[in-house]
Amino acid sequence: FSDSAARKWMMDLMWPHLEDAVACIQAHLHDSLVLYDSPLFFETGMDAKMPAIVVHVTPEIQMARIKTRDPDLSDEDITARINVQIPLSVKMNAATWLVDNSGDIESTTQQVNKILNDLGHVRKEFARGIG
Repeated sequence: FSDSAARKWMMDLMWPHLEDAVACIQAHLHDSLVLYDSPLFFETGMDAKMPAIVVHVTPEIQMARIKTRDPDLSDEDITARINVQIPLSVKMNAATWLVDNSGDIESTTQQVNKILNDLGHVRKEFARGIG
């Protein structure tokens, strides 16, 4: 993550294949709900192709959760991975929906259910437009 040239080489190598896979999925499941979980969603321009849901927490919670998930990573490694991405504030401003995941599970579930409800309406409008 700290070597920008290596990261660019990897993205240049992988991204065309990932973009083709996304297009294929969308073509076959045009009326289905498909979610993409990608830490580089904005960096690769996917936000121009579909609505964005940004799940966010405070930096302290983010750091603690990463340490729990990947205990072998140093604070420097974690910070380097976070700093490669577009700042969270920019993602939040560009998002269609936000989920604050720093509270309890009930709060997060309520937010997700609202988004799913909104997406149901979006899917119906989209299906009407292509039908």
